[in-house]
Amino acid sequence: DPATMENHADRPEVIQALVEGVGRSTRHSATLGVDMLYVAVPVEAEGRVIGVARLALPLAGIEHSLAEMARKATLAAAAVALMAAGTAFIVVRRKLSPIRSLTQMARRMATGDLSRRARVDSQDEFGELARAFNRMAARLEQTLKRISDERDQMAAVLSHMADGLIIADGKSRVLLANPLAGQMFDRESRGMEGCSLIEATQEHELVGLVQRCLEKGEEAVALLELGPRRRFVRVIVTPMAGRGALVLLHDLTELRRVETVRRDFVANVSHELRTPLASLKALVETLRSGAIEDREAATSFLARIEYEVERLIWLVNALLELARLESGQAALKLRPVDLRELAAEVCSPLEPMARKKGLSLVIEIPVSYTHLRAHETSLHLVCRLLL
Repeated sequence: DPATMENHADRPEVIQALVEGVGRSTRHSATLGVDMLYVAVPVEAEGRVIGVARLALPLAGIEHSLAEMARKATLAAAAVALMAAGTAFIVVRRKLSPIRSLTQMARRMATGDLSRRARVDSQDEFGELARAFNRMAARLEQTLKRISDERDQMAAVLSHMADGLIIADGKSRVLLANPLAGQMFDRESRGMEGCSLIEATQEHELVGLVQRCLEKGEEAVALLELGPRRRFVRVIVTPMAGRGALVLLHDLTELRRVETVRRDFVANVSHELRTPLASLKALVETLRSGAIEDREAATSFLARIEYEVERLIWLVNALLELARLESGQAALKLRPVDLRELAAEVCSPLEPMARKKGLSLVIEIPVSYTHLRAHETSLHLVCRLLL
């Protein structure tokens, strides 16, 4: 009843309708006591606004309708979702089968098992991926086998090398060392790997040689005494293209010892030969100076000359026999030897010189060493050279 109603010109929906053409508002109606939805539009006549038409609808009805629509939409969406999920499950299951197979294969490959292959049942992109994965696994297996074989061959070569070998990087850190290199420095070769060169070898001269090689990029060679036992080593350091150095350690200790022995041996033999030659020369000069006229003296001197000549012949024969023994051309035949007799025979040429100096020669040999089995010629030569 318009007569009982208040002026509605100040209602939000009326004001919005006059300004924007359409007005909407939701609020509680004091008249009806319920929540209402209001919609208002202007009414025009002959080009001017003559009023506003407003409709009101309880929200309960709208909410009921919306709830019904939402329920139906939810049911429809649920049905569609179930159908889609079922279809997707079937499709995804078929598509994921090669993926699962590839995943299992990848896990086995991660543990080092390259013998497993993925099952291929489809001709799509997943099937092509599985086949490519199988080809990759086969090639990888062949490559790793070849690398393993080469590594074993390299390890065998390094283990049986007659020289020590160390590979160092550009920062003088040991990357690889063979067992012989470890023996030179009383270290395990694997224990040297990963350590700095100075830590692994404790040899400043060697480290300096490697650093000079790395700085100049040229091969460096030196003769050094290395290791706790001071081995005489020829060191060859060669730069590598990968900014590192190859250190070759050639142990010359035994060769040096042999050369020293040979040098001492030659010196001793020369001394042993010089003594009878000097005696022969003195005897000949004495005879030539007039002693040959004295028959008794001449006979004595000739006996001495004969003795020195026999001594020289014996010494030459002994040296020849020793050379044959060393070359393996003659067998070392052992027989019983009286060491006292051998010592007396060796020392007898020294007795005249000892008497001239007022000395006496005494031979002391333990009873347990009196008789032994030996090569008499070699033992005789050794005793003479020692004297």
